[in-house]
Amino acid sequence: KSTDLKAAAERLKQLGEVTKVQTNGRIKRAYNTDSKRIYLSDKALQQKSTRAAAEGEPNDPGFASQWHYRNLGEGNYDFENLNNNHVGAKAGCDVNALEAWKTCTGDPSIIVAILDEGVMYTHPDLAANMWCNPGESVQGAKTDGDGNGYEGDLHGYNFVTESGDIPWTDANDSGHGTHVAGTIAARNNNGIGVSGIAGGDGTPDSGVRLMSIQIFNRDNYPEGERHSAPINDIAKGFQWAVEHGATIANCSWGFDDQRFNNDYPVIKDAIQYFVDNAGVDPQTKEQKPNALMKGGVVIFASGNEGLKNDLVFPGCYDSVIAVAAFGADFQCTSYSNIGDWVDIMAPGGTLDAPTRLQGGILSTITSTFLDMRVPGTNLTGRDFQFPGNDKYSYQQGTSMATPHVTGIAALVISKFGKQGFTSEMLKKRLLTATKTIDFRAKHDNKWRDWLGAGYIDAARALEEDKGEAPVMSEITLGEVGYQKATISWLPAKDGDAIDQLASSYLLTLTTEGKEPITITVPNYEHKEGTAIEYTFEKLEDGTKYHLEIEAKDRWGHSSKKSTDFTTKVNHAPAITNLPATLPV
Repeated sequence: KSTDLKAAAERLKQLGEVTKVQTNGRIKRAYNTDSKRIYLSDKALQQKSTRAAAEGEPNDPGFASQWHYRNLGEGNYDFENLNNNHVGAKAGCDVNALEAWKTCTGDPSIIVAILDEGVMYTHPDLAANMWCNPGESVQGAKTDGDGNGYEGDLHGYNFVTESGDIPWTDANDSGHGTHVAGTIAARNNNGIGVSGIAGGDGTPDSGVRLMSIQIFNRDNYPEGERHSAPINDIAKGFQWAVEHGATIANCSWGFDDQRFNNDYPVIKDAIQYFVDNAGVDPQTKEQKPNALMKGGVVIFASGNEGLKNDLVFPGCYDSVIAVAAFGADFQCTSYSNIGDWVDIMAPGGTLDAPTRLQGGILSTITSTFLDMRVPGTNLTGRDFQFPGNDKYSYQQGTSMATPHVTGIAALVISKFGKQGFTSEMLKKRLLTATKTIDFRAKHDNKWRDWLGAGYIDAARALEEDKGEAPVMSEITLGEVGYQKATISWLPAKDGDAIDQLASSYLLTLTTEGKEPITITVPNYEHKEGTAIEYTFEKLEDGTKYHLEIEAKDRWGHSSKKSTDFTTKVNHAPAITNLPATLPV
């Protein structure tokens, strides 16, 4: 709708949940819209898909190149050992999508808002999974079919131009929103293009729905401001998404400047509005009868500046999930911002054209960006394109990692959503759904604690909590010395876990008059029947200790075993065999 910013600010304040409104701010995107992309046509995808689809795989030809969903490891991808670091693919370095799809592929009642550039809603791999506003018939129409005050909002709304016109054909647009959308829910099993995490199984009534909330539009601003968008456009986008049924918001953008937090609190309030009000009746404040979740989840990219423990907004807010990126080799990417505010890691890929193409994230793209310039070179997208009508490309970034988490979140609601299911339950599932791989050991000691909970795993996110507690095994005492004691135990069996094992062990060592010593041992690559060993050091000699080990699963169910041991007494040296008298 054509409204000035002052009027828009007043409308925001009337919602009651947003307490501070600014009318002149702009926010920079966290990604470089001029960066190079590798384009891949549907024809080229068909040619590259030389491996026959195994049972359970989608028939989308691009799936074979989407290592981020199913990584077969060394020897299966073009990019291996062709980059400067000679890094290859590592089997299992993915989100375990194939295993997750055995359980769930996405429910059309789940609406995911993509706050970004406009999504190409006519893309052949996206059109069937676009959200449709009841009462509207044409995107961008100059009529208000559903009477909500917004004209032509069939698949979403453009909050930059205050219209239903969602463009993607401008030569300066990056196609970023379309690429993000494909990772979340490109149509699966339609025999073309690529797969999406929550893209359904090919049947009409499957796959989550994508809502395009356009908050970036490069051709609307003077030179020098072409990467920015008004703050209130973003705030209104969050609220409009809530009012039209979205429960998840994907935000592959951010701002690495403290001034954002100080000057533009309206964004923080708008995010909180989404978190508090998605799926909630505005009158009763209870879950809507037709909503599958009470409350919303907002998922942000950590950003691509390679920052180490600097705050990046809004990703560092407690109310959101912040996503860092890793490559096909389990390594956190060099560009990814990390810090103690990061929540989890997902595939963001690494892309060095023209040799290391498949190391990026493969998804949907528009066909109008072949003339985009590669910064610092005379190259354009055409120098990297594959033959044909280009609809797909490889890209890299935390912007690409974020929609992996968003798609998995949509799968979780698809499976577990019901009356009583809350956004906090969803967040707990996501942030405990990590691979049993010691991700800290794979990274520099200086920043291994800034990577969040670990590598996200879609199949683990869909695990059932059947209430079974892991069964802790007996504790075996090894060598007990003066100040050291080694103990071991067999991994605890857990019947309702994917790997049938406990997720972690809490070791508590106590002795009279001392503070307890507590150690958490995660289930990193432990195997049934292979003992886990731990050595306590800097103990007191000649002291009795009580050890308790609690085997825990991700839901908090647990069982315990205990034992006692006493360290050796370190006697003072004794002088023996002295003569009765000493000479004077």
